[in-house]
Amino acid sequence: MKKEKWIDISKGIVILLVIFEHSLMKIDFIAKNILMFHMPFFFFISGLCFNSNMNNEEERKWRRKNLKKYVKIYSFFTILGLIWCYIKTFVFETRVDWTFSILNVFYCNQVLGKLVSGGMWFIVTLLLCKILFSFLVKIFNKCNIYQDIAILIIMYIISILLNNIGCSYLPFCLDNVRFAIIFYYLGYIFKRYKIIENIEKKTVLYLIVSLFILIIATVFNKIPVMMHANIYGNYLLFIVGSISGIMFIILLSKLLSKTKISKLFEYFGRDTLYFFTMQFMVLDCVKVIICKFINTNYIIQSILAFICTILILIPIDFIMKRYFSKIFNK
Repeated sequence: MKKEKWIDISKGIVILLVIFEHSLMKIDFIAKNILMFHMPFFFFISGLCFNSNMNNEEERKWRRKNLKKYVKIYSFFTILGLIWCYIKTFVFETRVDWTFSILNVFYCNQVLGKLVSGGMWFIVTLLLCKILFSFLVKIFNKCNIYQDIAILIIMYIISILLNNIGCSYLPFCLDNVRFAIIFYYLGYIFKRYKIIENIEKKTVLYLIVSLFILIIATVFNKIPVMMHANIYGNYLLFIVGSISGIMFIILLSKLLSKTKISKLFEYFGRDTLYFFTMQFMVLDCVKVIICKFINTNYIIQSILAFICTILILIPIDFIMKRYFSKIFNK
């Protein structure tokens, strides 16, 4: 599948929303709306881009390539995160449980505590979704739309049951895969049945409707969604709100693809992994400095933190691409 322009635009919009949400000094209504869909979006878009036309040999090479890529990314940012934790103990006088942090590098589950580099749960979960789906797709390709929907509902029910019985704390973020694979599969279904092409005929109408449903779902879902910790609140509102948020972003990116500002979002969308993995360490520093020296309300502090983080991340992005591109297979 040739990647269309709107895909990078949509990824750019969402990664900026992710950084903005992480820049907020407290979780407010805006943050709750973003939290509802921002991580499901990345699993959805990955499923949308999945190539189901690979033969067996191509699939094996694809799995090896992805395994090598994500292990390198995980290892690199884990080492970088450990170095950053060491620096924080002296600069910001932050207490770090080194024994637990190092053990969690190998256990890899953010439910047990914050990993040394914040976005690593996503890297591991995305890799597992990719590998698992590459085996399951042979079954899914034989299904019709009704069978696909039935499988999605079964996966959804099983995920809820496992979550409710406390099936968490699993190594390598296996508990995060339960809902992530649903969005991955959903993205694949949208591509297979050309659903996006059909709804974009009435882009503005569906854009407004999807935004309205997202806001309503967020209002009634009292608990902020924390996908890394398997906290979803009302499961039905989470699914409905997530899909609505994803549709809103996709339709918005379709509209923006015809404007000049699309270049900005494309830039961030092409380098999503750089920005996602580096933002946590930058925000750690920026938020401490802003809270210490700028005594104002949290909204202004949050906006300043977001702007400063973006301005710092752009040159870091250049350095990463210039000197560490092999890690990301660029």
